[in-house]
Amino acid sequence: MQTGKAENTKEKGSSSDFAKAMLLLASIPATLIAAVVFDEHGGHILGGYFALIFALVAFGALRKFVVSLFVESMTVEGVVVSLTSSTKFVEKEGSLSREAKTHYSPVFQFYYLGREYRIASLISRDSFFQKLFGPKVGDKVSIWVPVNNPQEAEQNNFRGRYLHLLVGVGMSALSFCIVHLLTQ
Repeated sequence: MQTGKAENTKEKGSSSDFAKAMLLLASIPATLIAAVVFDEHGGHILGGYFALIFALVAFGALRKFVVSLFVESMTVEGVVVSLTSSTKFVEKEGSLSREAKTHYSPVFQFYYLGREYRIASLISRDSFFQKLFGPKVGDKVSIWVPVNNPQEAEQNNFRGRYLHLLVGVGMSALSFCIVHLLTQ
């Protein structure tokens, strides 16, 4: 039996992801220039651009969800070992000042095939909702683990398992609404 510690070491920013991001950023000025040059159809060009971007995001999210349905997986028990915090600044209503809001994401630890893994949740909550609904440090949780890629594990609950489906359906609906508005 293997022993040892394996952190989530998947590289977040591969060169292909960087190339896609640069292509997206380069397409924004081209779209804006096209919208200005073709003045009569500028709204259609911008609307079509955003509909396409939303459709691509929807496709990626739905693809990730469908692939996860066919991945051989198992459920293991894990424990919440810490809460990571991030601070976001939001504008106060009716004021020019900004207010700091702290959001918390649980970090789960689990053992799979004799190795220890730690994963951070994709979903964060503000301090109020974390106190009410979020898991506390030391709580036991169910973790869904893909057999061939345990670093891609997620919390085995509705939000953890169906987040990609919800994003995909929402972005698809938004894309279809934009196309519908443009064709009227």
